[in-house]
Amino acid sequence: KPKLAITEYSIVQNFSRFTFIKVKLITGRTHQIRVHMSYLGNPVVGDLTYGRDKRIIEIHGKIFKPNNHLLHAALIDFKHPITNEVMSFQQKLPNEFQEILDFLQEKEYGRKVI
Repeated sequence: KPKLAITEYSIVQNFSRFTFIKVKLITGRTHQIRVHMSYLGNPVVGDLTYGRDKRIIEIHGKIFKPNNHLLHAALIDFKHPITNEVMSFQQKLPNEFQEILDFLQEKEYGRKVI
C-alpha cells in the first residue's frame, strides 16, 4: 500500500534550463524529494535513478561533471529520540554545487545573486 509523502517547495531562483529550489519535507520517505521532483518533470540534476541518464551536464557551453546529484541538506533538525532535545545541523552548499550555481548566475544575471 502506498504511503503518504508530502513535500513543500519554493523557488529560490529560476534559470533558463534549471531552477534552484528550497524544499521542506513534511514526511520523510526514502528518496522522497528525488521522486517528487521527477514526477513533476523536473528531476534533480545528476540523479541517475529518477532523472536523466547522465551526470555530465552542459551549461552555456561549459561542461560540468558533478560527482553526485545536486541535492543538498542545508538544514536538518529533529527531536532526539531519547532526550527529546531538538537537534539542528546546518551546512553550506558543497563546492561543486556552489560552482555551478555561481556560473549560472554569472551567465544569466551577470553577477552572483545568492
